[in-house]
Formats: sequence, structure tokens, C-alpha cells
Amino acid sequence: MTAPWTERNGDFSALKAITFAGVLAPGVYFTVRYFQGALDASLWQILVRESGLWAIRFLMLTLAITPLKAILAWPQLTTLRRMLGVAALGYTSVHLLAFSADLTFDLGAIAAELAFRFYLAVGTIAFLIMVPLGLTSTDAMVKRLGGPRWKRLHQMAYVIGFLSVLHFFLLLLKLITPEATIWAGLFVWMMAYRGLAFWVGRPGKWWGLGLVAVATVSTMLLEAGFFLFLSTLGTDRVFLILSANWNGQAGLRPSWIVAMLVLSLWIIGIARGDYKAMVRGRA
Repeated sequence: MTAPWTERNGDFSALKAITFAGVLAPGVYFTVRYFQGALDASLWQILVRESGLWAIRFLMLTLAITPLKAILAWPQLTTLRRMLGVAALGYTSVHLLAFSADLTFDLGAIAAELAFRFYLAVGTIAFLIMVPLGLTSTDAMVKRLGGPRWKRLHQMAYVIGFLSVLHFFLLLLKLITPEATIWAGLFVWMMAYRGLAFWVGRPGKWWGLGLVAVATVSTMLLEAGFFLFLSTLGTDRVFLILSANWNGQAGLRPSWIVAMLVLSLWIIGIARGDYKAMVRGRA
């Protein structure tokens, strides 16, 4: 078995080493904080929140590998998918464990929470689907299941992504944070990219620009739709939220962040493609 920071042939990989350090960093940080006594007052609540945030971050990065490697022409990114996926499962496990610990592992209380809080049930379903994907992430399981069967199983990652974003989005009812809307918009972009790649092959320059528009508008609508879902806001307030994406009076909006991220990727992808074409022309 090779180390997480090495290639299959045993050679050291700086990319994998940096990624490995990155997935461990949040856990190490909170472990140090715990032993410093900084988390004693609300340990489990902090762990529930932070482990959940890092779980969805690593999950979204896992799903982003496919479009990123194509856009950036960086096939080595594929080697990070397994590490990021396992990290997402690890932090999700801590998330669920901390949630259970906060309820003193009272099975009745845990069951009641899952039954009466829809967003908790959604998150739990995502975790249950994630477990078999984590258990079959080894080379041995790929050989045992066979490539096509293993691939079909791991396509459930898209379902996990949707359920995780929904879980996070519904959690906004308790904690207003723009990050959930940003990830929702980026998830739409990732799925739209895959759908387009399936039908027309690798999206070209102008297709890519269209995906920027899709992601941006989707983020606006998702944010407005969420506030419309809140019973305390009427449709007139929703139009104000939509207009805030244009007049800038409400500060930096999630749709702007999504637009800047995917537009930057589009520009980098074009630049890399043009550079490679120029190099080939000189050869």
C-alpha cells in the first residue's frame, strides 16, 4: 500500500502531499484548540458546525475534480479524488458523532430529532449513501466489483452532493450564511458541466461562458427562493433580494462570488488552450 503523498509507483507527489496536509489541517487545528481548553464550553456544538462545513467543502471539491481537470488541462487532479472523498466521509462521520454526543447518545432523542427535522433526515441519508462509497474506494474493491459496476456505484456521489447541498441549504433556517448558497450555485455549475459534456463532449469556449451565466442566475434564484420559503418574507422582499444582485446595495452577493469563480476558470481554461495551441504551432 502506497502512502497518501506518493504516486502508485512510490514516487513522491507534492500535489498529493499538499492535499493530504490540507485535509488533515482542520482536524489538527481543532484538536490543538481542544487541548488548549478553547472548546470546553461548547465542544460538541462547535464540532457539529465545523466538521459539517469541512465535510461539504471536501465533498464539493471531490465533485469538482472532473470539470477542473478538463478546464485546467490538469489530469493529475484525478489522483486527488479518492483522498478528498475519504476526507469528506471522515468529517461527515465526525459531524454525526458530535451531533450524537451533543444529545448524550440518547437514541430516543436522536430518533426524534431525525423524525421532526427534515434537514437532519436528509443529511443522514446522504451519510448512509456515502459509507459504501468510502468502503469501496480502494483498488482492491475496484477489481472485486469490476470497473463498470464500481463506476455505477460511485455515480451515487452526485446524489450525495445534491442531498448534502439540500441539507446545508435547509440549515439556513437556523443559521444564515452565504456559503450554502455559494455551494448550491457551484453544484449547479458542476452538474450542468457534466450534463453538457455528456451531450456535446467537452464544452467549448462559448459553451463555457453559457455555463457561467447558468451558474450565476441559478445562484440568484436559489437565494431568492430560499427567502421566499421563509414565511416571514413576502414576494415583494424577494424582488428586493433579486435586485440586490444588480444594484450592489447589499454588499457582495453569493451570485457574484460564484460568477467570479467560474468565470475565472473559464478564462484560465481559454488561456491554457490558446497557449497549448501556440506551442503546437511552433513545434
